[in-house]
Parts: sequence; structure tokens; C-alpha cells
Amino acid sequence: LNNVISVDINSNHSCIIKDNKVSCWGGDLPGRPDKHYYKDYLVEIDYTQNASKLSISSGHGCIIKLNKPFCWGNGYHGKLGIGELSFSDLISPSPLEVKTDYLFEDIELNDSYTCGISKRKLFCWGLNSFGQLGMGSLNENLTFFKPTEIKLLDNVTHLSSYHSHICAINNHRVYCWGLMYNKYDFSLNETITAP
Repeated sequence: LNNVISVDINSNHSCIIKDNKVSCWGGDLPGRPDKHYYKDYLVEIDYTQNASKLSISSGHGCIIKLNKPFCWGNGYHGKLGIGELSFSDLISPSPLEVKTDYLFEDIELNDSYTCGISKRKLFCWGLNSFGQLGMGSLNENLTFFKPTEIKLLDNVTHLSSYHSHICAINNHRVYCWGLMYNKYDFSLNETITAP
């Protein structure tokens, strides 16, 4: 594959930005009616022209397009960021613009939430069942349907996530929060609700 500027993978499928558009292959492609069929060829995602950043999970994907965040796939728990409780169960095969006035440089997501960087500030939306949104509270019913600023960090340069926890580099230091797994002893799992 040539002219690829971004790639992301999960357990079911892979996606790339090639020639400034998103294409995916594998199984369970987000938002597609035929998602349960395995694709061994590139499937182009509509309306992704000018994409510059990409992040995917098993149920949804997001891009940065002209510095605006767009997400597609299933909207359970508000992770598409479209700002409406009534649309939280929406399944969209094409990217929808996230409800925000901020311009974003990066985006990172996992199965139940999405986070992004805007002018080195961190914003998250979606499900907060394990404190993964970094709001300083733990409430499995607490959901944010549009980007909400994590005010404890003010110079974020990178994000990485896995399952129900996320880490950020802020002022050259690593901060992590959410559900921290101990794969050797589950009784040692710990929930941290803020960076």
C-alpha cells in the first residue's frame, strides 16, 4: 500500500488513511450493515476526504478532518460525540461531525469512549463507568454526549488508550487513569478517576 499517512488496528479490523481517505479491511467494520462479513480487500469509508488522523475501536472510528473531529459506527454511550441523548444509540456508516467549537490535533478512542487534543487541552466524551473520562468521579451511569474538557491537564501532547483506561503525556510526564488491570491478580485491579 502506498501513500498511507495513518494506520490503526483492533482485534477485528484495520484502517488506514490512504490518499487522504479512510479505507478498512477485516471483520466487523463499524457502522456497516454487512459488518459481520470478513473483507479481505479495502473498503472505503464515505465522506472521509481530507482525513489527517485516525483512531478505531471494534465499534466505532474517528478521524480528524480539517482539524474537526468526525466519528462513525455505533453511538452507544455517546461515544460519537454528536451531543444528543436521543441519538446515543445511532449507528452511522459515515462520519458525523462531533459537536464542538474546538479544533483538534489528535484523537484516541476505545470501545466506550473517545478523547482528543485541542490546543494541548484534553477533551473526552462517552461512558465513564471506570473513570476513563478522567472527570474525577466514578459513576457507571455517567455519560458525556459531547467533548468535555479534562481541566487537570493543560499541555497534552500524546494519548494512548486500552480497554477502560487511558494515558497522556503532559509536560513530558505520563498520566494514566481509568481501570488499571493487574493480569496476575484481579483483586489488585484499581480504578483511578482522574489523571
